[in-house]
Amino acid sequence: MTFHASAEDEDVFQEQARSLAAQLRVTSGPAPLGIYSHLRRLPDWLERVRHYALDPDPAHARAADWLLDNDYQIARAVRRLGEDLPPAFFSRLTTAEGADGARLPRVYIIAHAVLQTGGMHPSADMLVHYINAYQQVTPLTIAELWAFPSMLNLAGLEILAVSFEQLNADLPVPFVPSALAEDITPSDPSDRIAISVARLQALHTIEWRDFVDRTSCVEQILKTDPDGAYSGMTFRTRNRYRSRVEELASRSAFSET
Repeated sequence: MTFHASAEDEDVFQEQARSLAAQLRVTSGPAPLGIYSHLRRLPDWLERVRHYALDPDPAHARAADWLLDNDYQIARAVRRLGEDLPPAFFSRLTTAEGADGARLPRVYIIAHAVLQTGGMHPSADMLVHYINAYQQVTPLTIAELWAFPSMLNLAGLEILAVSFEQLNADLPVPFVPSALAEDITPSDPSDRIAISVARLQALHTIEWRDFVDRTSCVEQILKTDPDGAYSGMTFRTRNRYRSRVEELASRSAFSET
């Protein structure tokens, strides 16, 4: 099942994105993120959860079945995060302060907001509409757009881990969770586990190169090339142009746009 929204729902969804953009305050300095700092602990935690799921409390059988049927989805997400989000790249992400005063990567806060409001199975179109609505208020950096799929996976894994700990105190979260994962819906941990696994699967099917093309403010500006040459370039060449814009912005007082 893919997320489908009426025109009215779509308007509300995009207004939520604009409202979040208006609330977040950009700050400087590092943004500690427990699940990212302890990513290497997740495989061992997953193995403990697997072991429990083989003989769970009868009340937890539904969540256990979801885990055993889809544990490879979780393992794949953890593995990809190790590949796609190296520390040097993570350190380039903009830091923001949320309503609770916590400082986190801005795109991580956005990822959690999307998972809270975007239905069980996020679609590429839904994510594009949300991010473009957010950027009507505040543009995101190219690095943030590339990091967005990893942040969605991180947020999903954080919700999954917190949900299993709430289900069984003998399966503690192997990191300090963010406040974003403490007050989440639905309230039933088994439901959240099922939704989190389904989301990880849905995110894996999205073509993220197309997502960046459709959401990058720099891309939209470069497409205005009067000669039309830029739009005719291959993805690899256009990405080199965008990377050069990133480099120029990082060495000047100007934003990428």
